[in-house]
Amino acid sequence: MKRDIYKQLVSWKQSSSRKPLVLKGARQVGKKQLRLFIEDKTDFHSIPISFHTELIDFLKIYYFVGGMPEAVGQYVEGKDLNKVRNIQDEILSAYTIDFSKYTTKTEAIRLANIWASIPGQLAKENKRFTFGRINKNALAREYNESIQWLVDAGLVKKVNNIKTAKLPLSGYQDNKFKLYLLDIGLLGAMIRVPQKAIIEGKNLEW
Repeated sequence: MKRDIYKQLVSWKQSSSRKPLVLKGARQVGKKQLRLFIEDKTDFHSIPISFHTELIDFLKIYYFVGGMPEAVGQYVEGKDLNKVRNIQDEILSAYTIDFSKYTTKTEAIRLANIWASIPGQLAKENKRFTFGRINKNALAREYNESIQWLVDAGLVKKVNNIKTAKLPLSGYQDNKFKLYLLDIGLLGAMIRVPQKAIIEGKNLEW
């Protein structure tokens, strides 16, 4: 059963016409009216409060589960958030092992240090990735290749700041950037956010 769900999720991810997973979740629990409302909505007008409350509940679940196929498959199969977190921990552990498996010892240490610094970097209000938060003696030239390794591996997204909000955005980039983890569920697992704080939390910061 678990393997079938995983295959379905991989197929969903590879489909060019896929719908957001929140819609699939709505369909699976019989929320037909909610699903139809989302699929037909083409404007930014207010959402009816009855739908809004349900969508917030789905959003909270997404904040915890994220989008990694195995984690989503586990949630769809059993709705057990503890098992979902265990899977997320296993994925994070596997990534750390891969740092050593596919690179030199020195490079693996740099990758692990960058990786571990990302949650703290995102928690700060500064508009750039700060190498000093990795190591007080860290230099950009020593870590740029390591950052690119993480980007190429699909583990992080590198987002450059722009000087002004004009199109094309790529024409107004500067050298400042931030790194974002590939998955919000894994980010929550890294910083050990308890499920109650997300699923039962009343205040979500946007």
